[in-house]
Amino acid sequence: MFHTEALSAAGPGSTKPPMANAIGQSWNSSVAVAVGSVIGQELRALGTDTGYYVIQPVTKPSFGRIEETSSEDPRLAGEMAVGFSAGMQGGASGAEQVPAPSTLSYMPKDGAIFVAKHFLG
Repeated sequence: MFHTEALSAAGPGSTKPPMANAIGQSWNSSVAVAVGSVIGQELRALGTDTGYYVIQPVTKPSFGRIEETSSEDPRLAGEMAVGFSAGMQGGASGAEQVPAPSTLSYMPKDGAIFVAKHFLG
C-alpha cells in the first residue's frame, strides 16, 4: 500500500490545487468535491492507494499550520472534509456527495482511499 499527503497535490508533476483554507473560504463543498476528485484520480494514476487530508478545525494560531485546514469553524471544516472525501474516493454523485467504495476491493473504483488526518486532535 502506497500513501502520500494529499493536501497540496497528488505528487510531482500533478495538479496543484489551492490551499485548504482557500477552498474553505469558498463556503462551497462542491469545490472540495471537485478538488478531491482531481487529486483522487491523479493519486490512482500515480499508483498511490491512500491520500491523507487534514479535517481538524484549527482555532489556535500557535498550531503553526493553519493552511492545512479548511476552516476554524468545525461545521464548515467537516462539510469540506466530507466533500473532499467523496471526491477523492470517486463516489460523489450530484448533491449526495457520499463516498461509494468499490465492493470488489478495498480501493475505490475511481480514486484513492481518503484518510482523515489529525482527526482525534
